[in-house]
Amino acid sequence: MKNKVFTLTFVIFAALTGVYAQQPNTGSAFCSPVDIPILLSGSYGELRSTHFHAGIDIKTQQTEGKNVLAAAEGYVYRIVVQTDGYGKALYLRHPGGKITVYAHLSMFSPAVEAYVKENQYRRKSFELDLYPEAGKFSYKCGEQIGLSGNTGSSEGPHLHFEVRDRSGSVPLNPLNYGFAIADKTKPRISGLFIYNLVVSDRSKKVIAKTELSLTGNNGHYRLTNDTVTIAGPVGIGIETYDYFDQSTNQ
Repeated sequence: MKNKVFTLTFVIFAALTGVYAQQPNTGSAFCSPVDIPILLSGSYGELRSTHFHAGIDIKTQQTEGKNVLAAAEGYVYRIVVQTDGYGKALYLRHPGGKITVYAHLSMFSPAVEAYVKENQYRRKSFELDLYPEAGKFSYKCGEQIGLSGNTGSSEGPHLHFEVRDRSGSVPLNPLNYGFAIADKTKPRISGLFIYNLVVSDRSKKVIAKTELSLTGNNGHYRLTNDTVTIAGPVGIGIETYDYFDQSTNQ
């Protein structure tokens, strides 16, 4: 049977606003881990070269030494010092079991800093992975736990912040936990494509790709030519980026 030729008409709207700000709060709200406005240089789930980004990267005004605060009442259950990776990092466990992670720090709080130095000398190792007894270092929501930095594999001053489940192995989206980040900037579409496919019982193979011309901005887009004629099985691909206010990061 020959492929049937038909006409498909598109009208494209990308009027999403507040994509993160409108997500439901799936647990108790956390307080901000910094005392400056939260602007992001990296978002949760972002595709990196070898992994998906497990947290959010908070800008620290292109400098080190900004106050890093406990995002909720809790205690330090893990301290990591590495030359790469997360650099100097704290892991706090909170009532209810959730864990927050603060990475690339330049300095811990004085008590933790002294504890780390003591263990470095005793073990004769700069790199450490410590698990202090529960409650040895406890903090209230908003209490300073260290200073932001650029340690480990960081490529510029920032705070890498995560929320994890009680197991410590499953990262959760921090933006579901009450952080107020301005997000009225609408997504921008950079490309729309039609893929002609050959479909077998087990696979789909692309045999041709056509880019469609778009007009519009500010979250509303339309095909330059409203009508596109296609034949056979096809796929549709869209390339689009979302942005937060006051930030050019995609």
